[in-house]
Amino acid sequence: MTITPAEFLKLELEMGISADNPAFRELARKTAECITEKYTDVFDFGAGTGLYSNAFHELGKAVFAYEIWAEHRDYMRKHFPHLIQTLHIFTTDLLLMIEVAEHLTEQELRYFFSSVQPRLILFSSTPYKNPEFDKMWGHINVRETEDWVLFFKELGYKIKRMPGLPTPWTLLLEKTQNTKQI
Repeated sequence: MTITPAEFLKLELEMGISADNPAFRELARKTAECITEKYTDVFDFGAGTGLYSNAFHELGKAVFAYEIWAEHRDYMRKHFPHLIQTLHIFTTDLLLMIEVAEHLTEQELRYFFSSVQPRLILFSSTPYKNPEFDKMWGHINVRETEDWVLFFKELGYKIKRMPGLPTPWTLLLEKTQNTKQI
């Protein structure tokens, strides 16, 4: 049984993925600060509670928070009213895709990346399979990090580095000169 968007938000907040949790706010801040490459704008795809979007906003970046679930958008509006929320997909210098890809099918991911072609991607997706947990959380595309690296290589990205934030398996990817069509 997959949880509803309202249940998902409730569980995230109980786990501390919340504006009220100083430790998670600090993780988001450190994550934003670890991107030392030059960039001006950020597209946070699957922005969730908005803490990462807010951290990049606090660095003075133009941030566009994309979140499909109304419950999360309402939470962001309440806690971070200054964030620009959007339901449109477009390209920015930096794409945040933090713990989102495991919720998308291969076809959805390929369609998404045929529409956006950021120069940099901060990417994190759980590499651990747990059938009961995955089903409940809506994880339909869990892959090991090496498999994500190959996926992004096909799309014309290479690993710039593994910053270790917000998760140990996070990748910072950069568009290569030799890009392939999807």
